[in-house]
Amino acid sequence: MLGAAILNGVSVATIGGGSTFATLSAAQKGLAMASVSATLLDGVAVVNGTGTGSLNYIVALPTPKRIGSKRMRLLVDNLDELGSDERELSAEIDDLTNKLVKEQAKNVSYNNEKITNKITEIEEKRKILIKKRLELERNILSQAKNALKTTVITEDMVLLGILSKGLGRNSLFASLVERIPTDNAKDGGYVHYLKAVAKIEKNQIDQALKLLELSSTHNPYAIEPTILRLNVLANMGFDRKKDEMIAVVSKASKMFDADKYVTPYSLVSLHYRIGSSALKHKDYSLAEDQFNQALRERSLFEKYGPNNSIDEIIRIGLANAYYGQGRKSEAEDIVIRLLEKAKDGSAREVICQQLVEKCV
Repeated sequence: MLGAAILNGVSVATIGGGSTFATLSAAQKGLAMASVSATLLDGVAVVNGTGTGSLNYIVALPTPKRIGSKRMRLLVDNLDELGSDERELSAEIDDLTNKLVKEQAKNVSYNNEKITNKITEIEEKRKILIKKRLELERNILSQAKNALKTTVITEDMVLLGILSKGLGRNSLFASLVERIPTDNAKDGGYVHYLKAVAKIEKNQIDQALKLLELSSTHNPYAIEPTILRLNVLANMGFDRKKDEMIAVVSKASKMFDADKYVTPYSLVSLHYRIGSSALKHKDYSLAEDQFNQALRERSLFEKYGPNNSIDEIIRIGLANAYYGQGRKSEAEDIVIRLLEKAKDGSAREVICQQLVEKCV
């Protein structure tokens, strides 16, 4: 969802130019990719706005688990299941298409018809799933609009708001969260956070910051308010705000409790965001420090899991910080190890695109 928006606005959001991604220099592409990586880690994208020098914020909101009425939970679970099944079928089609291309390249034709028929069969199944998903999405949006006119329990209002945002209806999301009371909400801190997201996506920055402070006061162990606040501070003048950013992350490190608050984000997200901002502003020593802290905050799964892309992203950032300080041999040591782990030429190319200097 965020990918195209990030790359469309990346020249403004990361390196301050008016160019498209394709026309950036190698160093600028490295910084741009660092910004994209930061977004993948913390769910916040800062992209080119319509006005001169303006920036827009796009915030990804995971759907909370274990809240809402049974009826709403059933809708959420059905939507998740349809999306998951659709992605699996799409992956099967991609695999078969790649296999077909390889067969054709070898001038081997005896399997072509069989593979083509299988692709057609799976495509028909996917079309049925897409139709069901679109019907369910229309149902959800209809309920969300009705919730603006009727009385709905708070938790269902929260879910309808988040689902509306995920379906690209930001104005509907903002209208719904505006109606959610914070005094009788089960989690007032989270409601304050949702209201802050609505404000920040309207570029009402001062109001958003106040709501984020309220959210952190209610939920000091939650990390999302800190992530959003950090992104705002980074774009208010890095040199002027970096000490405040470091203080915000230091406080979050002491308060964050993953056992109390289930979230797809972690302290790694915070340290990487400061590190990537420091790279952009050529504060390479701070970038090095933050990337090293991000490495220390990784979970066991992030370190040793089957898809340790987070570890790779951080180490690329560290290599760029070394390059910036003229420590070329240390940077190349990291790059060589990453390239050795890369599965194929395309994986190595992705690594090289993220470096601020020419790949070794």
